[in-house]
Amino acid sequence: MIKKIYCFGTSHTKGAGFHLPQVKSIYKNVVKYPNMENCSWPGILKTYIDNDIQINNLAEHGAGNERMYRLVFDLLSDPNFKKEETLLLLEMSSLGRKEYYSNTINDYVICNYVPT
Repeated sequence: MIKKIYCFGTSHTKGAGFHLPQVKSIYKNVVKYPNMENCSWPGILKTYIDNDIQINNLAEHGAGNERMYRLVFDLLSDPNFKKEETLLLLEMSSLGRKEYYSNTINDYVICNYVPT
């Protein structure tokens, strides 16, 4: 039985665009508190599933596939990960999105570019 759902992706999964003023009127009949998190598709999914299932939205604006690969690998490598109880949903990104690790800031950096 599924107990956790992990959502990975780009700004579409994160909920980009749902910070605009008209969102409150458009989504008022869909979610109780219209905001970026609740109007993202993982946020709306929460309204349709059992409250006992935990949804984790790990998407990031501008992120690419490399970030998702890294996060999924980290999740699957965790000794406490239970594959029988977990569902992974991935929104793949387009070309032109890379993730680099910077030793200077000791963190990952998301870069977007035009592949031409």
